Amino acid sequence: MNKLDSSDIFTITSLVKEKRNLLNVGMGPIGDNIFKLARKLNIKLVFLPIENTDNPTNGFSALYLESKEPTKNVAFVGLNTFQRYDRQIFAIAHEFYHHWTGTTLTVCHLEDEKSEITELKANRFAAEFLLPTETLLQEIGEKTGGKQNLSDITYLGVLRFIALLHCDYRLPYKAIIRRLFEINAISKTVYEKLCEENAREENGTYYKLGLSQNKEIFEKLNVSTMSTGVDGENFDMMINFLENDVITLEELANDLSLFEKELSDFELEEEVDDNSLEELDDILKDYIDDEAE
Repeated sequence: MNKLDSSDIFTITSLVKEKRNLLNVGMGPIGDNIFKLARKLNIKLVFLPIENTDNPTNGFSALYLESKEPTKNVAFVGLNTFQRYDRQIFAIAHEFYHHWTGTTLTVCHLEDEKSEITELKANRFAAEFLLPTETLLQEIGEKTGGKQNLSDITYLGVLRFIALLHCDYRLPYKAIIRRLFEINAISKTVYEKLCEENAREENGTYYKLGLSQNKEIFEKLNVSTMSTGVDGENFDMMINFLENDVITLEELANDLSLFEKELSDFELEEEVDDNSLEELDDILKDYIDDEAE
């Protein structure tokens, strides 16, 4: 099985610091702001729920596509909103890696992240981007009184700490425990025990602890949003095309229908052409004449 070496990790960590500084987000939580960062990077987000019933463990996660236009390149991320919300956030960060490393097209699946070297790098980048190592070490130090590991914390205490990070940084459970193991904050024995936890089981220990940390946020992170459409800013762009006579109202209506939207959702009305008005006028005249007889 492929794995990252120290050179790979150094390169990824350096890239995270560079891009976080470029985006002016410091080293703190990003979470839901990942969607805003995508807009800032001019990445067009497309949302579509896709369930892989044949192999749920290797379902479609996201797609990155860069289209080279005459005047500029346009980047798209197709996001599977059948995933839980925390996985969606992670997937966008994952696609940021492809965006910043010159990828033009890639389709990402859950299982690919465990074996393919490029996906391993993108996976590590996403985890580091959402929860940088120095930030994680600071969180651990605040929890332990200055130590850089959780060896003196009970197993339930470790679970509570993970749940807190889950809510604050919006990083999925499995990504958090992997991060803790990568920086030697937990032993292999504890890591393997944590891997056995069913973090999505509503009656499970971890889920109950997560609810106790922040019920509203934790529940949101564990929901499949099933969103369909594009980012709101992209709807504005489509309407701007109409206002600048780039597309017709009918074309806009057809485009919106792909995302289960209608003109009325944007306070727009169907145009009625002159021929339609004449036909309607003839129908009304015939109706009036029939009634008069």
